[in-house]
Amino acid sequence: MLTIGYIYIDEGITLISIMYFLVIFIFGRKPLTAKEVGKYHAKDVTVVIPVYKEDESTFMETVRSVAKQGVRFIVVGDGCSFPYKQITRSLGGEFIEIPHSGKKAALSRGIREVKTPLVMFLDSDTVIDDNGIEKLASRVDDETGGITPNVEVMPSPNSMVYLSSRVMDFFRKINARVLERNGGLMVLNGQCSLYKTDVVTHFVTSQEFLRAKEGFYGDDREITMFLKSKGLKVKMEESVRALTMPPSNMKGLVNQMVRWFKAGYYYYAKELKERSTNNPLYFYVLTYWYVLPFLVLAENSILTVDFSVHFLRVLDHITERQQYGIPLLSDLFAIRRAMLLTLIHGIRLMNHLEVFQFSSAMKAVYSMMDISMLVYMLYSLKIKYKEAIYSLIAFPLMFVTSILAMFSLIGKESFKQMKSLIDV
Repeated sequence: MLTIGYIYIDEGITLISIMYFLVIFIFGRKPLTAKEVGKYHAKDVTVVIPVYKEDESTFMETVRSVAKQGVRFIVVGDGCSFPYKQITRSLGGEFIEIPHSGKKAALSRGIREVKTPLVMFLDSDTVIDDNGIEKLASRVDDETGGITPNVEVMPSPNSMVYLSSRVMDFFRKINARVLERNGGLMVLNGQCSLYKTDVVTHFVTSQEFLRAKEGFYGDDREITMFLKSKGLKVKMEESVRALTMPPSNMKGLVNQMVRWFKAGYYYYAKELKERSTNNPLYFYVLTYWYVLPFLVLAENSILTVDFSVHFLRVLDHITERQQYGIPLLSDLFAIRRAMLLTLIHGIRLMNHLEVFQFSSAMKAVYSMMDISMLVYMLYSLKIKYKEAIYSLIAFPLMFVTSILAMFSLIGKESFKQMKSLIDV
């Protein structure tokens, strides 16, 4: 039974992965570009930048990238002012300090000072392209609630963290392409996004937005879901790029990914409940990303248990013979028998696989698509041959952090938040 269970899960993963690759091939190759409308311009934008214990030089780069585009910008010091206040004012910006209350409170305070039709939320470690604000603003039409640029990580001295982050950026981008073309973006990037002020102000200043959700960080996802609930479009413009600072070490990257996956599971469940879109491909792609790690875990767990049971049987056979005083190392008969039983077990497993698998051709198709995706990723990211090994670390990292995120939801408060989605 264990072997059959393993086979069914293995073939199920093969089938849904082939379908996922086909969806990516059809909808994920072409970059997302919004039509230039020209109704709004950079002068119609106010940029709100929350800051908390940011590196001074990084913050300076962020503020300069905004100041030279000639827009009004407001920096909200979340329980801190030095040296951010001096830097902000020296570059022509406005500075507000509030008691340390978190990013949501800083955004809420900053948007109260916005008088322009559009507002941009920009992280204090994120630099936007020259003329990027003008390009984003010019693509906002009457049906658009928010638009986000292509967010990528800045070069980092830690090659492993940098390349792993780039791989994750790549998959986020191609999934964003599929989702926008099939029901709307899952999320407008929290590092940098542009919104209609009159639409988001009431929500961002509401208790619903400010209320703490224990263990979840998802201000960007909340705003995106709010806009979609109002029937407004959320878009991505890949011709505009924003560079954000990656974590400084692997521990920071793991913690960041666990937070993202944890919030992802929460809002995935919320979207399923609220049916934010009726397009089945939208939920198929989301489900693939959030469920696949557990199918892989179940598959390998079953295989491990199966061979563990077999090993215990062989060990029991050898132990039984020791009762007759036969030394273990010299008991060649028992060792040969154990090896023979292992070989027979492996042959039986392969025979089962031949009986239940779709076909060798289907497996070959899956392997070719998998390799093609990997080659396309390395080519798109322009990763050198010697750097490829570092980039591949991203895959087990995504698997492990997604599992850790789900296990962390077992916590009392996190479980209450998830349960509330079902009970309401």
